[in-house]
Amino acid sequence: MNVSLRQVQRWEKGSSTPPTDVFLKIIQLRPDAETLAAFGISVPAIDQEQNVDELSREERRKRSQENFRRAEAAIRSLARMKEEGNRSAAEGLRALSEIIIRAAGIVTDPTLTKGRKKTMLVELLKEVSRADL
Repeated sequence: MNVSLRQVQRWEKGSSTPPTDVFLKIIQLRPDAETLAAFGISVPAIDQEQNVDELSREERRKRSQENFRRAEAAIRSLARMKEEGNRSAAEGLRALSEIIIRAAGIVTDPTLTKGRKKTMLVELLKEVSRADL
């Protein structure tokens, strides 16, 4: 990732933040909950065995609301950092908005079947994870 130990130490102390490209590369490494917590990100435990289709409507609604709250908090945090002049946060917001707009376009397209929408969303996520950050 071409990052010096000194830079990482500044991030840990909170005196600076990683650039968006480095932050996204760190996330792509699939860090554990402790590592994510060091960046101020909390991830609820997810039962990998449980299929979303098997969840009750109420449980799906609760999970959806929680995901929305977490995403909203992260976006607000990026917006605050952008307002403080953080260019990485500004780029992160731009990239996130493009991804969200594309995803919304896929899921709201009435001409696509449910299966095709799911396939397209998976393809979008793969494209994002392969992006040269």
